[in-house]
Amino acid sequence: MGQQVNTLYGANVYMDGNNLAGRVAEMELPTLKSKTTDKSVLGMVGVMELFAGFEKLEGKIKFNSIYSDVLNKIANPIKATQLQLRGSLLSYTAQGATNELPYVCILTASFKNLPLGGFKQQEGVELDVDYSATYLKLTLDGVEHIEFDVMNNIYRIDGVDILETYKTNLGWS
Repeated sequence: MGQQVNTLYGANVYMDGNNLAGRVAEMELPTLKSKTTDKSVLGMVGVMELFAGFEKLEGKIKFNSIYSDVLNKIANPIKATQLQLRGSLLSYTAQGATNELPYVCILTASFKNLPLGGFKQQEGVELDVDYSATYLKLTLDGVEHIEFDVMNNIYRIDGVDILETYKTNLGWS
């Protein structure tokens, strides 16, 4: 099998199922980042970094103007909103474009700021909105690759919950 090159291009964002086509200029998805703790014990000549949980999930959405339905959701910091980013992953081989698959990321997010805009003559207003998320699910071609649920201690990779033993030890399951 020859080389394959993928490119993720084009995307659309949905907020609580409502299409935001033409309203979002840019969306930054969260980075799933492990927290670690240093461990140095007698008899070891070095220090180890050990997994200790996850950093909070944070991202940004840049809106290209003010929209009343979006503004109402952003204004409420205690009500979670479902965000969905849908993109298209195109694969190339020596024969050219060979496959195109849906890339979907679903988030449960709460907004952290309410920008009202900066205004300049003859320039559009862009609003950078920060959010934090408690749930993330990433699928490619309908196959779940990552599911992370902070509230329910779920972290699945390729369908396997790597926190299952942890939850059992704590009496969760």
